[in-house]
Amino acid sequence: KYFQSKKQALADQFLLELDSRVTNNRVNERLSHLGGLKVIWSKSLLKTAGYFKCRYRRSTRVDEDGERLPGEYRVITFAQIELADKVVDDEHRLYSTLAHEFAHAANAVVGENWEQRCHGKGFKQWMLKCQKAFPEKDIESGRCHDYVISYKYEWACIGRWEDASGAWGIEDGCGYVVKRHSKSVDVEIHRCPRCVGRLLQTIPKPMRGGGGDAIGDDGRRPQGLTEYQIFMQERMKVMRRDSPGTPQKEVMKLVGLEWREKK
Repeated sequence: KYFQSKKQALADQFLLELDSRVTNNRVNERLSHLGGLKVIWSKSLLKTAGYFKCRYRRSTRVDEDGERLPGEYRVITFAQIELADKVVDDEHRLYSTLAHEFAHAANAVVGENWEQRCHGKGFKQWMLKCQKAFPEKDIESGRCHDYVISYKYEWACIGRWEDASGAWGIEDGCGYVVKRHSKSVDVEIHRCPRCVGRLLQTIPKPMRGGGGDAIGDDGRRPQGLTEYQIFMQERMKVMRRDSPGTPQKEVMKLVGLEWREKK
């Protein structure tokens, strides 16, 4: 909570320090017509920690007589650093990610190799300057922000069927884990994308007796079937009888469609 309340101020301050120590304030001077380089937080960035956006147009220069001078130059029309609200969740990630994106910005705005590929020679030179300027920050040099993302909700595959004893534990599934930042998975409808097995919420762990997806500490389900389970058993039995040879995956898909239409 402390980081969440201070992250914008930390980002703004570190960005100013980066520009001062690494480029002698040239980035913000070059972008003065845009109000300088800004950093914002994005809720839509979920797979990467940060992103530098820059747009420009090519233009020409003229002399005092209005004659066009040879060559072209760039007019930057937009420049901004986005940080992932869901991924950058501590100060170390903030400093490493912001330094990484600032290296892109410096290369694009004041660098000589701005037309090179994304993580080319120019970027690497600026990244090294950022690390040397802030040795106390322990800035990582990784190019893809391979951070382990913390998700608020997780569901584990627990397989398709219960055994004879009624046990239905995680070890019976294929091992796939569905991760989300919001509680967007309905265990009565959604299935494992890998094996079409049922899903069990594991983070946060549901309280016992909290519904059809609750499982006790012994790995057993409460007695009784949910309305959806009864519907699935009845309809799948009918479909297997009427359409022998239909793949299991297709049968479950059709039954799922019937359930949604019914609801």
